[in-house]
Amino acid sequence: MVQVQTEIAGAIAQQVQLRITPEQIARASQQHPADPEAYRLTLQGRYFWNRRTPETLRKSLAAYQQAIAIDPGFAVAYAGLADSYNSLGSYSILSGPEAYPKAKAAAQKALRLNPALAQAHTSLAFVHEMYEWDWASAEKEYRRALELDPGDINTLHWYSAFLMEMGRFQEGLDLIQRASRADPLSLKVGMELAGLLLHSGRTSEALEQLKKTQELDPSYAPVYAVMGWALEKAGRCDEAIPKFQDALERSRGNLVYRGALAHAFACAGNSKEARAILGALLALSKKEYISPHSITAIYAALGEKDKAFEWLERAYREHDGWLVFIKIQYLLDPLRGDPRFSALLAKMNFPAAN
Repeated sequence: MVQVQTEIAGAIAQQVQLRITPEQIARASQQHPADPEAYRLTLQGRYFWNRRTPETLRKSLAAYQQAIAIDPGFAVAYAGLADSYNSLGSYSILSGPEAYPKAKAAAQKALRLNPALAQAHTSLAFVHEMYEWDWASAEKEYRRALELDPGDINTLHWYSAFLMEMGRFQEGLDLIQRASRADPLSLKVGMELAGLLLHSGRTSEALEQLKKTQELDPSYAPVYAVMGWALEKAGRCDEAIPKFQDALERSRGNLVYRGALAHAFACAGNSKEARAILGALLALSKKEYISPHSITAIYAALGEKDKAFEWLERAYREHDGWLVFIKIQYLLDPLRGDPRFSALLAKMNFPAAN
């Protein structure tokens, strides 16, 4: 069975340029000999999940669902399903209440099948962090995942982002640099490294890192969005606009990037374009999910504080995943001096930075 799985892994890896090692295959089969077709589907799911567009995340979800239908005892498939729902929530393709409870259920199922599966502990940590704002439980699960698999790239990636959200920048940088040394070709790791450099005040280094990541795959949409945010933070709002346009085009219409484009227009002083996009997003929000945080940021940039706080409160009620960045993110800086902002931070119960 393991030989068959090795052959499948090699074929899929060659087709979609996945990096699969014998150790990964052994870990996947440690508790439960996986059905070969289910295993192939988990590899396919991981490939699509790594692309991070609305279309590929839904393909990832479907692949894991098919794997589970074939082999209901395969813990890795449940952990992958959890990660797909986690990313659909974190990219605001689904609302938090639609995505994260399903992610949690899938992660818990994976852990019942295999308590030593590091990936599932990471998936559960992400739900604690992004949806429940249970910071202590999130860190406990991230630490457990690293105990089980110190080299897991996704754990290093997500835990480093968690540390950044907590304001523990150097700890986060140490972890993401460790991931980058282990996998220098990872797009998501390169992007996260840039994000940590950016929030650590090292904007020029962040932009250099983003250029390197862009060179690895010019079609990767998130890197353009992070470039846009880096340029905005540096006060170069006019230059940020085409980056968000690129992200929007390459992601085939990610609504968070559309909101980011509106923010960039407002930042550049073009309130007419910003309001046109804002109006379209508000109309669309009556039919499909739009991140309330995204709308908050646009109103903040336009100087409409009461509207911004109205949507920020909605983001809080809906547990919008983007709120985990509220302590460190420049997008909401126009609101920071207001007592309503301090009150929201207190309600989210962030721990003090070390």
